[in-house]
Amino acid sequence: MLAENPCVETVTRLHALISGLKGSPRILNDIPSEVMSNLQLEFTKTLRNLDDHMGNLLCLATFAQIATALNTVSQNQHGSEAPWLLNIKHFFGQKRGLKTLDLVVLRVILACSSSCNLVPPQAAESIRLAICIADAIEPEQIQAWLAGNNPKIAKLCEKAARDGLHGQIQTMVSYGCLRMGAKC
Repeated sequence: MLAENPCVETVTRLHALISGLKGSPRILNDIPSEVMSNLQLEFTKTLRNLDDHMGNLLCLATFAQIATALNTVSQNQHGSEAPWLLNIKHFFGQKRGLKTLDLVVLRVILACSSSCNLVPPQAAESIRLAICIADAIEPEQIQAWLAGNNPKIAKLCEKAARDGLHGQIQTMVSYGCLRMGAKC
């Protein structure tokens, strides 16, 4: 389905398509299971490349859109959820929610870092995607992550408050922290 080495542009277009379909879960649910299974597999492969900052965030944000859109409407003929959807939902639940939040917060810290090569619009998009992903994570997982990650929260707040960081970026990080229940 995706190229052998999917680029950010390809993933961006798929993310936009899925985001557009989020408001019509029945249409999203009508996409053949084989297509969605391949999408899930290819995006999971992309997530293994930790050097792909935007690719990671776009894949997880796309998964977040799918998981929230199909939260209650996607069942197979046996009344259970499709395996590909269960795999996607694992990223936001008990099985992988903490790891997902870890990755997302580290990506936001990187986007706020003075050594990051992202221009302000790219950093802002990274943070927007991170907020979208965090919104899909089960509240219990967010609370557990917050309880055990004070050093990462402190680092995020430090990076967000640094001199020279674009004001929009600082505002977005503060907003994202508040949505999660963290205080900067």
